[in-house]
Amino acid sequence: MLKTKPSTECRFASFRRQELMNLIWSKDRSQGFTVLDLIIVLATVVMVVLLLPIFASRSTRPAARVRCISNLKQVGLGFRLWAGDHGEKFPMSVSNVDGGTSGFLASNEVFHHFLIASNEMNTPRFLVCPRDNGRMQTTQFTNFSNRNLSYFINLDAEAANPQMILSGDRNISTNGRLISGILRLTSKPPINWTPDLHVRCGNIGIADGSAQQSKDAPLMSQINSSTNMAARVAIP
Repeated sequence: MLKTKPSTECRFASFRRQELMNLIWSKDRSQGFTVLDLIIVLATVVMVVLLLPIFASRSTRPAARVRCISNLKQVGLGFRLWAGDHGEKFPMSVSNVDGGTSGFLASNEVFHHFLIASNEMNTPRFLVCPRDNGRMQTTQFTNFSNRNLSYFINLDAEAANPQMILSGDRNISTNGRLISGILRLTSKPPINWTPDLHVRCGNIGIADGSAQQSKDAPLMSQINSSTNMAARVAIP
């Protein structure tokens, strides 16, 4: 019996059916979403959610320290301007009767030493460190207090001695924890920065109006200088 070849039309129809089946099969394969795929996606989302705040915090630290140094420079400038009108003396060396703050040297109300120079500093907003969550900014000196202040003041700083420490971050301590009150700068026990604010680092303002970043070793070197040893700092 003779075999006849399928007509061209039949072969074409068969080819089209096979092509259509292949296309459907391909789409099913490409659109499939396995359990493993779902686990990978969920794990990625969780990692992003957990790690994003950490990276964001690290990226803001340098900017916060730059702003903090700028704040301390403004403090130094304000105190220099005040001293220029008061016999080249800082407020802590001038009696309350003469417009200074020497009457508050034993007080925990550290803000008085900054408040007296309000005319020279215009606004108290920069007296809060950008990373100090324990203090609140205020725009008015009329309600200014320790809760609006992030910086210590050196009660023994002298305008005539420009290399003395004038001010700095309040996370200065002898026991690794935030403290308030009067702290004497000594080598025993050593002074260091707490983990707060700038993470075991800090910034200090100098009596000449400059400011600088500091870790524990440079801080102790500054303290051990003849101009700063045994000086008293008031921490808000």
